[in-house]
Amino acid sequence: MKIPGSLLFAIALFSSGAASAQNFTLCEGEYIESRNNKCTPYEVYAYCYVAKQVAQDKCTQLGASGEPKMVQMRSEGGNMCGYTNYRVICQPK
Repeated sequence: MKIPGSLLFAIALFSSGAASAQNFTLCEGEYIESRNNKCTPYEVYAYCYVAKQVAQDKCTQLGASGEPKMVQMRSEGGNMCGYTNYRVICQPK
C-alpha cells in the first residue's frame, strides 16, 4: 500500500513533537460581556493592554515555559482599546 506524501508529512510532524504545542484563542478588549464584546469566539479573555501577560500566565498553567507566540487574527475598533483576537501558541523552552 502506498502512503500519500501529505500523510507522511502529517506523521512526521506529529512524531517530531510539533503537534504537542498548547494553543488557545484569546480576546483582548474592554468588555467581557457578550452584548459589548466584539471578539469572535475565544477561550481566554484579557482586559486592555495585558494580553501578553495573560497569554504567558495561561501557557505557564498549561506547562509551557517559553515565551508564547501571539498571532493577531482580527481587530476591531471600539471602546477603550478596541477588540483583538489572537491565536496563542505556547512554546516549550
